[in-house]
Amino acid sequence: MPAISRFSVSLVSALLLVLAASASAPALEFAPAPGWEKDGVYDRHYNPAKHETLKGELLGYEKIRPLPGMSPGLAAKLRTRDGKTVTAHLGPETYVGFLPEVIHPGANLKLKGAFATIADQSVFMASKVRNAEIFELKLRSTSHGAPYWDLDRAEMIEETLED
Repeated sequence: MPAISRFSVSLVSALLLVLAASASAPALEFAPAPGWEKDGVYDRHYNPAKHETLKGELLGYEKIRPLPGMSPGLAAKLRTRDGKTVTAHLGPETYVGFLPEVIHPGANLKLKGAFATIADQSVFMASKVRNAEIFELKLRSTSHGAPYWDLDRAEMIEETLED
């Protein structure tokens, strides 16, 4: 199976965005994910001012429900270069559920995001996942931390133009 380049993923994303912006095309929408919405209780834990980068090896994935009443989400277990194991919240399954098919354990990842304490546990709330030059997925807005899975069409276009 041929490798997918970062350029290819970016090109596909750009084409999908153009289609979404077209009046005749349906909007890009994701299935509702209760508890994961922009400005919700969970979302307010993300502080873009505390943004940092983690690098390490993907150990695996786990399904999560960070707070009571939330729909299922996906987290990645990452062993950082200094040997620590970090749980990184990626987002709702409806948005990131495909990742285990694309990025497998053993991959070297670069995650951007911010640490937060949720339900008395320190977790890393990821805003971007990158697997070398092969694959990159934005999860949150760089400027204000809003989750991509809950942006409307105009906000998504604005985010894409800012990159």
